[in-house]
This record gives sequence, C-alpha cells and structure tokens, in this order.
Amino acid sequence: MSEFDNQTPDNNGQQQQNYQQPPQQQGYQPPPQQGYQPLPQQPYAPVYSVMTPEQRSARSMAIAGMVLGILALVFCWFFWLSLPLGIVGMILSIVAIKRYEFVQPIGGEKGMAVAGLVCSIIGLLVGIILIIVVIAAVSSLPWM
Repeated sequence: MSEFDNQTPDNNGQQQQNYQQPPQQQGYQPPPQQGYQPLPQQPYAPVYSVMTPEQRSARSMAIAGMVLGILALVFCWFFWLSLPLGIVGMILSIVAIKRYEFVQPIGGEKGMAVAGLVCSIIGLLVGIILIIVVIAAVSSLPWM
C-alpha cells in the first residue's frame, strides 16, 4: 500500500488525504465489585515493653554515664570539673556495659553506654593534657 492509496481528488483536482479516525478507547473501567466484602478492622493491642529491674538500672547507668561524659567534654577546659565528671562518667558507663553483657536489653541503650565511655575518656584526656600544659607553663616562669 503506497502513501497515495488513501488520497482522493477534491473539486480542484488536488489530492486530498483521507484520514481514518482511530477507534474510540474507553477510559479505565475498574473491575466489577461483586461479592467483595472488606475485612473488619481489628483493634491493635497496645505494646508494652516490660523491663526488668536489671534492664532499668543498666539503662539508667548508661544515660547517666553518657550525660556525665558529654559534660566532661563540654567542661574539658576547666580540668577541676572535667576530671571528676569524666571519672564518674567512665565508671558508670563501664558498669552499664558490664550489666548489658548479662542482661539482654530491649532497646539500644548499650550504644549510649559506649558513647558515654568515649566522651568520658576524651574529656579525661583533654583535662589531663591541660593539667600537664599548665604545670609546664607555670614551671617555666622565671620567678620559680
């Protein structure tokens, strides 16, 4: 079939193109909903996490160790604050990690204990370095 097969001459002798209309397509028709019954909604039971006393004490120690470790970092320039905060934060974090080894906690609080331990160690190291720097600076003064 050539391109001139659909052409017919019009009144002036020129070729006129006959266009065929594409078949009309209907819009999307959803399938019939015969016999469809929605399932009844069941009420959700509230989820309670029951923590044992060992889990609660380990969680509390992890939170306290992390808070004290962060405070040791914040006050690391004041070594008289940083050292006690870092020591107590490190002790609480180590005890919390040891308790987590014996108890399977529900949440991820072991991460808080590890973060508290890291912050406490960094706060202690910076405090100790500052003490060494201050002692070296004071001992190098000419009047001593």
